[in-house]
Amino acid sequence: MDQSRVLLIGFVDPVGDFQTGDFFTDINLAEIQQIVWTPATFLEDLESQFDIDLAKPLDWSYGTDLSKIIEQRLETILDWVQRGNSLIIHTCRPPTFLYWDIDQREKNEFSLSGVAPFSWARWRPVRGRMINFCGPGPARELCQAVLSAPQYEVVLKSSDLSPLLRVSTARPGSPQLVGGWRRFGVGVVIFLPRPNWSDAYWDDPKRVEPYLKALIALPNRLGDGDIELPPWADAFRLPDEPAARTEIARLEAKVAQLEKRIQSQQAIVQAAQPAKRLFTSTGDDFVLAVKEAFEEINLKVVHGPKPRADLLSWDGAQLAAIEAKGLDGPARESNLRQCERWRMDVLATLTSSPEERKNDPDLAQYADKLAELGIPLEGPDVPTDCHGIMVIGTFRQKSLLERTEPDFPNSVTRTITRAPVCALTGLQLLGLSLEARTNPSRRKKVVKALFTTNGVLAEATDWRAFLETASAEAEPDSPATKS
Repeated sequence: MDQSRVLLIGFVDPVGDFQTGDFFTDINLAEIQQIVWTPATFLEDLESQFDIDLAKPLDWSYGTDLSKIIEQRLETILDWVQRGNSLIIHTCRPPTFLYWDIDQREKNEFSLSGVAPFSWARWRPVRGRMINFCGPGPARELCQAVLSAPQYEVVLKSSDLSPLLRVSTARPGSPQLVGGWRRFGVGVVIFLPRPNWSDAYWDDPKRVEPYLKALIALPNRLGDGDIELPPWADAFRLPDEPAARTEIARLEAKVAQLEKRIQSQQAIVQAAQPAKRLFTSTGDDFVLAVKEAFEEINLKVVHGPKPRADLLSWDGAQLAAIEAKGLDGPARESNLRQCERWRMDVLATLTSSPEERKNDPDLAQYADKLAELGIPLEGPDVPTDCHGIMVIGTFRQKSLLERTEPDFPNSVTRTITRAPVCALTGLQLLGLSLEARTNPSRRKKVVKALFTTNGVLAEATDWRAFLETASAEAEPDSPATKS
């Protein structure tokens, strides 16, 4: 289709040869074959067209007149649709505005959800990301942009819409529609969620144009839609129907089983993502990822007193003060100095008297944290040593494939070697925690290495031993995936 025959409403920047305008555009619809409308900008269009501020109250007569203008405009668009054109609407929470009388004793709300074509469905505001295709087979490929970056803001309940996209629910139940379509006259209206792309992506015409080209091809892939028949007609079957319906039921059951398996695998993928903070994050996110990794190794870990040690760890016999820091570059000597400072804080707490802890807020906070770990501060079982562990998330903003510089420069490595501190990267810690998960018998060896190493830890230094690149995944049709 000629792009100049397509009108984009609600798009800020021009895209290719597509025409752009707002809801009240004066472009002659007789020249247009398709409209792609994003109603999220609808209220802004109203404010611009009528020079009003919808954050302020509208009086009753003005609000009533404005509602009629909107309804008339939608009637014009639907009249245009039924003559053989296509309207594609990106679903969102239906825009609304309020208007009331001068005394503010009677209030009314205008919502697009109450006007056709929006009134063809009941719009339930609810957000989610798991979407499955459920429309005509030829349309599947053209919906991939939505399926590859899924997000919906509303669920549609309607007997007037043919299904196109639905929620992938955790358990069997009534289908929840997030995309649908309906023949109107000899035209078609399509509702579907907008792909969940960043603002920068949407602002790039070169990226958006291929999506729009697929979108405007969608109406020709939908077929003729459902024919309206009386309910009793379903009790009578043509010769080919019974076998086809049986096969449909069998295939739907198979699809349900496959979706359950897909959801199970999606859960595994989602559960794996937080651990990647160990080589990408900084601040509290990185500290939390380090804490979870040490717990995977079977260590007891608590957050340290702010703004002192990041973490404190105890294995029942050995104590460690942990410095956890995500950096854009390599480890620094300042990280070592902080780690040693936290270690000395802990030692000072262990050797302090109750009176000293009472009079020193830092010692008191450390004492509370040590108590959380179950460490005694009085009697013969008080620990006499504290090891330092510094976990540094080096080069966190670089892809692992681009990290060619040493994580611990020679000068830093030499200094660490002279201190009772074990140093490792977040990536190394990820490798150790994965090893402990898959081989629990190795946990004691890993713990021993952390508490006895003075210097940079030599284990789990090659991330390729426990991570794979996406290019190493088997393609769906490759021999590796066939049984």
